[in-house]
Amino acid sequence: MRAQLLLQLGRPREAWDELEPAILPVHDRMQRELMLLDDGERLLFASRIGFALGVLLSSAREIDDRAVRERAYAEVLAWKGRVSRSLMHSRARLEERLDEEGRRELGRLRVVQGELSRVLSAPPVDREERDVRLSDLRGERDRLVAGLSRRTGGGEAEPRPTLERLRAALPEGAAVVDLLVHRWWELPGEDDGPSLGRWGESRVVAWIVRAEAELVQLDLGPAAVLSTAIEALRGALAQSTGRGMGMAPDGERDVEPALSRRVRELLWDPIAPHVVGADPVILCPDAFLATLPFGVLRREDGTHLIEHHRFAYLQDAAWIERMSEPEERDVAPSLLVVGDVDYGDRGEAPSERGRRDVALLRGDGSTWEPLPFTAVEIAAVEAERAAVFGPEAPRLRLAGADASEERIEAELPGRTVVHLATHGFFDPTGGVGLGASSVAHEAGLPNDFANVASSLPPGLLSGLVCAGASGPSEPDRADGILTAEELSWLDLSSADLVVLSACETGLGRAASGEGLMGLRRTFRMCGARTVISSLWSVPDESTANLMAGFYRRLWRNKESSLNALRRAQLQLLKNNREATGRALPGTWAAFVLDGDWR
Repeated sequence: MRAQLLLQLGRPREAWDELEPAILPVHDRMQRELMLLDDGERLLFASRIGFALGVLLSSAREIDDRAVRERAYAEVLAWKGRVSRSLMHSRARLEERLDEEGRRELGRLRVVQGELSRVLSAPPVDREERDVRLSDLRGERDRLVAGLSRRTGGGEAEPRPTLERLRAALPEGAAVVDLLVHRWWELPGEDDGPSLGRWGESRVVAWIVRAEAELVQLDLGPAAVLSTAIEALRGALAQSTGRGMGMAPDGERDVEPALSRRVRELLWDPIAPHVVGADPVILCPDAFLATLPFGVLRREDGTHLIEHHRFAYLQDAAWIERMSEPEERDVAPSLLVVGDVDYGDRGEAPSERGRRDVALLRGDGSTWEPLPFTAVEIAAVEAERAAVFGPEAPRLRLAGADASEERIEAELPGRTVVHLATHGFFDPTGGVGLGASSVAHEAGLPNDFANVASSLPPGLLSGLVCAGASGPSEPDRADGILTAEELSWLDLSSADLVVLSACETGLGRAASGEGLMGLRRTFRMCGARTVISSLWSVPDESTANLMAGFYRRLWRNKESSLNALRRAQLQLLKNNREATGRALPGTWAAFVLDGDWR
């Protein structure tokens, strides 16, 4: 690439002048060709453009000119989240756009997705045979996805996002904090000798956009430092939920406050002066940054940022330009509520599905434990709904053995509000249900699940636990684990709100520019307007209390989804302080709102 050579030679202005006009046709080509590719190929295509973007951003950094900086950020806007937007376009109004042959392809895809999960979670007695089978299934899956994308990918091209339109679309008083993990090209210093420089370590960069202010760009430092600090904080928060009192094991002191302040100093303190008075603060995190709820961070006075700011989350800032006004509904929302699941009984099969084995979906071999407070939780949701919309308002409650994987999957399309209160998981090692690695170890087999997982659709690594998941496998029945992969081609464009009241439903495999590829992204990609999900294992009782408060404020008080969630979290924080003298953020901070906050 000529522009890279010019940058290496210390001529960033020439590199910019060479690359900026060349990158626009590349974006146009990307928009056309993405619709012909499966989702893995789309990510690969985008990563290649991401390299050119790195050269462009590095050139802009050396030039240090306001106009150049704004034009460089416009390229970030166009690139970041581009794959997710193209996938959402492919799936929009899916049933309306498929002919009979396309519907057959979609049916076959769903069978293949189920078979992929079954093979991945089965004991690798014969690794070679398993790997061949996985490769064959992945190939068929990708061919079907690419074919369906071509069938559904037509229509009007997406307008190219611009900084001007983003500013115009921002609500009054709002600020966008757009974060990206990427590498700069570092020019040689005086002591480096003869050198063309090198690509430096990954760093976190933030752009802050406000309607009437100059674009701000901040270098927040090495990504590795922030990633380590955030992971330590998340570990302390998740640990505190399991013990219920925020204490470290064996009587050690609670380390969460110190870890929280450390992350705040690294990440939030440089941003804070540029968002003074902003409401809401719209965060567009990238990669591992999407695992952090910013509201949990502590200020010097011991209070949490959620007590001072409203935080909304979007995968990329370009969504703001396309957000239509929320629809005013004169009728009650069509509600699907799932909870009080019987993990030992699948109930009767409502339809034919490919069978998958469930025996390896339980970590160390234990069963999925009942969640008694989910019964209280879904009863509270239904009570709030009946109080506002009347007892005859349309709803469907799936509990006990009725909450089977097949039934939930069949009932999701067409609902305007979906509330799922059950176990959830994210397993980055590729064991799907957390048990495959331990089984391989006990069998004396090499543990190569992480390698296998890296070559598979990331949606296989996260899911929701349904009825019968702890029971024995049954021929021609689903296994009770509803993965993000199996949800990925449902049409959920009717859903105004999806609440994933389960553990780790906001996590997923990180991809630069695409956030976390898991359940939260899948529901949004399938058309859900707003998704509320969790970033670590959440305690049963406090989650039930949080959700009751959320729906009361949402429906009875007619607050926005963001206000309702934040005020429910603040109430739980207040209750914790009054009862224990401590905020116990592990009990309330895990849930974040992605999508339309209004």
